[in-house]
Amino acid sequence: MAFPIAVLALLFAASALAGIAPQGVSHRGRVTDFSAEPLAGVDVSCLSKGHVVGRAETDDAGAYVLKASAVACDTVSFSLEGFRTEEFRDGAPEVLDVTLRLGRMDDAPNPRVMGDVVTFQGKPARDASVWALTLGRREADGTRTDAGGHFAFEVESGDYVVCARLPGSGEGASCQVVRVAWLGDRPAPMRLRLPKPTPPR
Repeated sequence: MAFPIAVLALLFAASALAGIAPQGVSHRGRVTDFSAEPLAGVDVSCLSKGHVVGRAETDDAGAYVLKASAVACDTVSFSLEGFRTEEFRDGAPEVLDVTLRLGRMDDAPNPRVMGDVVTFQGKPARDASVWALTLGRREADGTRTDAGGHFAFEVESGDYVVCARLPGSGEGASCQVVRVAWLGDRPAPMRLRLPKPTPPR
């Protein structure tokens, strides 16, 4: 027995709709701080009913592209350590540029000094002593380099002289001045090259 034409039409429409996968809403834009400087490493999350369904991270220019593969975002969240989290709900535009505000001082991590130490020949200086002095010559903190000559340690904000020396090598110390600030400041990694040992007289 033949199916009525209306029933066939409904079956065809249902099968066609079943083959269409929902396309998630994407967002793109740029994230900056209060001085309009780009912020890298910002976590950008798409949430649907409280669940993260998409995630992206800003690049060095502060740019991001966020794609949700199956559902639309009812909330778009922007978070970075040391800054207040910003959330946009219900109908955030596709192009979404955001300015993050500084967080509370007690939420912010201490500034971090990092870099590497090399010998006068340019080779990694393993187990070198690295320390920071305030401009008043007060020792602030210090550490030792790892097998690759790398070091990193936290300090308070201010201006420092960072020095390195390889104990027992006969080489002198190498020093550089660095300025660090609050709220997770990460100055550019420094390279401390140890001077050539002075031959004994």
